[in-house]
Amino acid sequence: MAGCGSNAPASETAEPTFASQAGPTSAAEPSPDGQFDVESYILAMVSCLRDAGWDAEVVPPGDGIKVNSVAEGQGAAYREAFDVCNQRVGPAPTGRPPTEAELRDLYAQLLAVRDCLIAAGFEVSEPQSEDAFVEGYTSGGSWDPYRDIDTASFDRAIEACPQPRVPL
Repeated sequence: MAGCGSNAPASETAEPTFASQAGPTSAAEPSPDGQFDVESYILAMVSCLRDAGWDAEVVPPGDGIKVNSVAEGQGAAYREAFDVCNQRVGPAPTGRPPTEAELRDLYAQLLAVRDCLIAAGFEVSEPQSEDAFVEGYTSGGSWDPYRDIDTASFDRAIEACPQPRVPL
């Protein structure tokens, strides 16, 4: 996901602040035809991240978010702001919840990505158990090795170790 912003990134130790505390409480509400509006979710996340002081922009054609200018050592502050925005906006909309089998397959793929990232020289945290991953996935509490990568190094990490497709 991508967006543009001119605010300076939050400091590593600062708690995320938001220019406006009002805003969408859930971008994942279905449209009248029952479909989820991914574009609204992306725009709401970009807006929230910008309010928190991050240079976020929408990645054309509206299928992702990119955050620019995150200095090395600010990964934790960015992840905290992302988590706050994710709570404010709501989880990313999907066409249907993933099945348990799909989540277990995703977990296996993320373990392989973790090995790839370590081989590429990145420091990555220990994964949670497979059962905890599956249980926490829908609430946004699942482990993801990419969350350990500073935003400044994220493009290099994705190039070395592409992200698996999230089940929809």
